[in-house]
Amino acid sequence: MKMKLPLPEKEFMPCTMEREVAKDIVFRPLNDDRNTPKIAVTHRIYWHKKNPKLKISAILFYPGYASIQEYFWETLGTRKDDEIERFFGKDAERKMERKIIRVLRREFKKKEG
Repeated sequence: MKMKLPLPEKEFMPCTMEREVAKDIVFRPLNDDRNTPKIAVTHRIYWHKKNPKLKISAILFYPGYASIQEYFWETLGTRKDDEIERFFGKDAERKMERKIIRVLRREFKKKEG
C-alpha cells in the first residue's frame, strides 16, 4: 500500500526520503525555491503517518533573520494559538522534534478518540 503524503511529491526536495523521528512521526525537506535571498538552511514538513493531513512546518534559519544573530528553528503548528514557536541553542533541533512528536501524537489521539 502506497503511503499518503501530506503534500504532492513535487513539493519535496528531490533525492530525499521520508525520515522517521519517532514511531509513525516522519519528515521530509521541502523544495523551497522561493527561498531567495537564501535566509533558511532547510525547511521540513513533519506529519503523522496515520494522519498526514495535519502538518507541522519547521525552518532552520541562518543568523541575521529577524534580527536574531544565531541559527534557530522556527515552527508553525506546535502552539495552540497558531503562532510561531522558536527553538535556540545546541539542543534546539532535539527540543523542537520532541515538541512536534507530542503535538502530532496528541492530535492523532484526538482524531481516533
